[in-house]
Amino acid sequence: MRKIDADLVTEAQRYVVALLKNWLSAEYVFHSIEHTLEVAENAVLIGKNSGLNQKEIFMAQVSALFHDTGYIRSYENHEEESAFIAGEFLRFREIEERYILMVTHAILATKVPQAPNNQIAAVLCDADLHHLTSDNYFEKMELLRLEWQICGKQNFTEKEFHLNSIEFFRQHHYHSEYGKTIMEAKKQQVLTRVRDRVHQYSL
Repeated sequence: MRKIDADLVTEAQRYVVALLKNWLSAEYVFHSIEHTLEVAENAVLIGKNSGLNQKEIFMAQVSALFHDTGYIRSYENHEEESAFIAGEFLRFREIEERYILMVTHAILATKVPQAPNNQIAAVLCDADLHHLTSDNYFEKMELLRLEWQICGKQNFTEKEFHLNSIEFFRQHHYHSEYGKTIMEAKKQQVLTRVRDRVHQYSL
């Protein structure tokens, strides 16, 4: 049986990029290949700064690469589809079942409200919502707002979207050590900017 190592991460990235290029709808302007690769990169950063060992970081990377693949099949409940696709990929490559279960659990834990019960899942959940700390938060969120409009999920004005985001910020918390100690403070700074933006709409 194989283990999840650097070679498998490389193989997974090639597989996922090809899968999304061929099958992901162009309507998904936020949940794009770029988003997937950013989440995978952030998983490494967060994992290294949260005490994960190298094997666990590899599992977090694979989980991140597959976490949005389910969008090729369904917008709603894409986490379940993503976990299924990841499981198929890993079983075909004869990865030990216990590692497959850790990857699929991490992917399922990203469903909001997030519910990780181990550190790999916690790292993936925080990597998936790393954009809440981003300097270009508003550019990223405009893509999400447009994606929701195009896909028929929500038809928010910019003000309505940011008001909804304030409530999301209020309910959300990070799970990893790095998320709690570093990302949370940055998130609060972004929240202040969002509140200022909403206030400007009211002037």
